[in-house]
Amino acid sequence: MRRYYGYYLNVNGKIRGPYGKAHYGKFRNKDPRSCPRARVRCNYHTDLITKKAIRDIKSFKKGPFYVQIDYEAPHDGATSGNNAEPPSRYIGTARRTPFRKLPGFNERDISDKPKLIRRTAKRLTPREFKGLKKRYRKQLEALRGVDDSVGRIIRTLKKENELGNTYIFFQSDNGYFLGEHRYSKSKFLAYEPSVRVPMAVRGPIAKKGKVSHAIVSNVDLAATITNLAHTDPRIASDGRSFKRLLRKPRHRGNRAVLLESYLYPSEPLDAHLDLTRPFVTGAQSGAGASASGATASSSAPPLNYSAIRAGRYKYIEYADGGRELYDLKADRYELRNKVHSRRYRKVYRYLEDQLDKRRFCDGDACRKGVRNIPYVKPKPKKKHHKPKKNKGKGQSGGATS
Repeated sequence: MRRYYGYYLNVNGKIRGPYGKAHYGKFRNKDPRSCPRARVRCNYHTDLITKKAIRDIKSFKKGPFYVQIDYEAPHDGATSGNNAEPPSRYIGTARRTPFRKLPGFNERDISDKPKLIRRTAKRLTPREFKGLKKRYRKQLEALRGVDDSVGRIIRTLKKENELGNTYIFFQSDNGYFLGEHRYSKSKFLAYEPSVRVPMAVRGPIAKKGKVSHAIVSNVDLAATITNLAHTDPRIASDGRSFKRLLRKPRHRGNRAVLLESYLYPSEPLDAHLDLTRPFVTGAQSGAGASASGATASSSAPPLNYSAIRAGRYKYIEYADGGRELYDLKADRYELRNKVHSRRYRKVYRYLEDQLDKRRFCDGDACRKGVRNIPYVKPKPKKKHHKPKKNKGKGQSGGATS
């Protein structure tokens, strides 16, 4: 259970804590609003983790160092109605923040979706929407504490004369549905709100203020960091370095990313594990276990599926039947499934073949790019001909034959 107060930490193999009190209310048993100022004891998880990270940065001797900071925010807390728990200084600061409904919010027509999606995606009620707005605003308030922490870390690096030599990667572990496709308080599915997360990179060779639209994945982080550090990871990586993109952000590349979710028993996955790793069984790997844990709080079904994201397209195959194909350039909110469209038949067959070759991949098979994707030309816009004006005087109505 996640807690912002009353939690324990593993510090070099020793369990320390609890930090703060596990039972807290709106302003009860919490840090003072003056946190994280010096000489004030602060137990709020984000502030304490940042304090320890800053202490470690200051303690490093001259030479390379690596620090990874994982915040709980904006995950749900153990109390406060299971919403995110903001630091005391930001409680209520987002209560008037507008909730932006993107296209696809509470999607009206899902007839193009597979049966298993139609069966579980129910329209959000006014009460559910009200709860969703509250959840969203609590998440924003919690993230303001993360924003403070990022600033403190950058100021520390600058003060220690390390900022100019340091690469900073800022990323989330997964996305989150906020009413898109009728889902809230959810992830797991292969739609963009769940699988797509922004990433910011700062460093010596990164171009300032530039945006790259190339496809990268969180599995590429390890390969990129070891490449920048000129080190050999000594193990095969599923990812590949995107160092080149830091110098040339306009480069799009040919990266294809595999998206997989197998939370329920899967005979194909068990067979793959038995074949490639004889010492691992499905039950030991978790493939044969029932879905639990993080799935318990999800309104979206934790379905077994494999998907591929390549170029402007995404193709999804569900283990229990159903397929989806989206052209993300023409339909960025995934409202029109093109899997049965004649115009997209070549795209569908190409991505189906690519997915079959990459399913359950590891190492080099995961890193392969895609070439010669059969892109679909946009439909020509219909020309609207304006009726010719009759130049005759004293006439009304249209011409007669």
